[in-house]
Amino acid sequence: MSASLDIEAQDADAAAAHHSASPGAAREHLVLEWDDVSYAIKGKHILRNVSGRVESGELLAVMGPSGAG
Repeated sequence: MSASLDIEAQDADAAAAHHSASPGAAREHLVLEWDDVSYAIKGKHILRNVSGRVESGELLAVMGPSGAG
């Protein structure tokens, strides 16, 4: 399996401030995006061509058919 994850801050100044800020300070806005992700175990596809996007503060659930695990 090969995977790559790129996380970019929308504002470089906010990212720099986050690293020097005190605990509890506001965090920068992050976006996690993936395109055509596939994954198989022993020939059984767990994910096939899944794409998506989630931003800071959003909740995302990836669900399969009933009984899929």
